[in-house]
Amino acid sequence: MTAATRNWGNLPAIGLMLTAILLFAVMDALIKWQGAKYHVLQIVFFRSFIGLLVLLWPLLRSGPRLLATSHPWLHLLRGALGLASLVGFFAAFAVMPFGDVYAISFASPLLITALSVPLLGETVGWRRWLAVLVGLTGVVIMVRPGSGIFDLMALAALGGTLAYALAMLLVRRLSQTETNVAIVFYSGALASLASGTALPFVWQTPLWSDLPWLIAIG
Repeated sequence: MTAATRNWGNLPAIGLMLTAILLFAVMDALIKWQGAKYHVLQIVFFRSFIGLLVLLWPLLRSGPRLLATSHPWLHLLRGALGLASLVGFFAAFAVMPFGDVYAISFASPLLITALSVPLLGETVGWRRWLAVLVGLTGVVIMVRPGSGIFDLMALAALGGTLAYALAMLLVRRLSQTETNVAIVFYSGALASLASGTALPFVWQTPLWSDLPWLIAIG
């Protein structure tokens, strides 16, 4: 394949990534809103369990073979990292300014780039390093985080950022042998189970007006 053909083949992936970022931004805004009313673990449960229900459609179409895996322990690790990321970000969204949390989360591409070298054996050229650093600097300047960036919740956001970066590297590794449905399902199942066990201690019955938004988060 020529370089032009390879680049053209990347365009659908770029479109999917931009769509995912848009959906994450909407979800984060809803979490910021609902996080002022409900416990972070309750929101994690809605986010994870509703996501599992959405996966019923491809599972009913293609059957349980989509969940076949040769790396159950990697799924478990990816799920644990994903859960840590959700809890860290959701807790920070509830109390910190949006701009501060996002400014911290923008460290994830840099972490993913740096960790992909020792963990995945990928080659990162100096131009890409420079582009990532300049891009992150520009975004932080644009967001202009406020004075609350170094408090305790900032550490939660930073921990969530690191967990997210590691989880994405595992997704990259798992995608070589596992289906997309399996990768999402096992992570969502672990988060649903872990947050669900905490529900008796943190549950607050949602208002009817809030329920559609909690479902939308998932």
